[in-house]
Amino acid sequence: MGNSYQKEQLITDHCIDALGYGIILGFWGIGGLAGAFILPKLRQGFSIDQLVAGSSLLMGVMMVALAYLRNVPLICGVMMLVGISSLSVMVSLNVAAQTAVPTWVRARALAVQLLVFQGCMALGSLLWGSVAQRTNISVALAGAAVGLVVFVVVTSRYRLRCAEKLDLASSLHWDQPTRAFEPCPNDGPVLITLEYYIDPAKADEFTKVMKVLRNIRLRDGAIQWGLYHDLSQPGRFIETALVESWAEHKRQFARVTNADKAIEEQARAFHIGDEPPKVSQMIYANYTDGKGLRQPC
Repeated sequence: MGNSYQKEQLITDHCIDALGYGIILGFWGIGGLAGAFILPKLRQGFSIDQLVAGSSLLMGVMMVALAYLRNVPLICGVMMLVGISSLSVMVSLNVAAQTAVPTWVRARALAVQLLVFQGCMALGSLLWGSVAQRTNISVALAGAAVGLVVFVVVTSRYRLRCAEKLDLASSLHWDQPTRAFEPCPNDGPVLITLEYYIDPAKADEFTKVMKVLRNIRLRDGAIQWGLYHDLSQPGRFIETALVESWAEHKRQFARVTNADKAIEEQARAFHIGDEPPKVSQMIYANYTDGKGLRQPC
């Protein structure tokens, strides 16, 4: 009888433990649901950087509490706060990832952000699981809390809303140069050149601006970029950009943002003359039929 009672008691305790664990996770979910209603109001009074930092610090404090609390009702209350803070961080990071890039690349940026976030979650779980296995859960939670606080302080100099002052709407200001024929979409590569005439005394300033423009060209689809100085004419510079195909080059016209336009205007301000820099579009010569004619699409 005694052994039977002990077995039944162990089973009962196990079920209570499992049920209690489920209830605790349930309060985490309740906290996340509550956070969905609280977060819009918080965003009215705090910046996204302040929300992430504050929520992370709150998460650190709650992890310390979870490390040493043994009262189930108190733990449930703590888990609600954990749910609110975790939702605030995840939503804020998603918003930051979507607003920091132009529309045309937003889906890819969000995919990379989710990949990094989920990957860090997996690596963190492995790390703190190993710590808990070698020490105990309280030490692992306390260590994670300390690490979280340290990283909040270390990363405080990096802003999530670094692009808040940039106008990332499409400018659509590029004009299509006159063409004798329309290439096929897959024709390429395409070489685009811009011819600048500047004051040689301002060459250093001009090249500094062009280095910024280089990043824009490569981001918008160029696979190679270069700036060449004419040895016979000190004031003549040629900017070159190589794009994989004609279709990809046509997509670039919709990718240029108002912020990119401002950088282009800085570069063109160095150009001397009433006419803007001459733009040329050249397609890779693909004459393979022996008659001097291009292959059909």
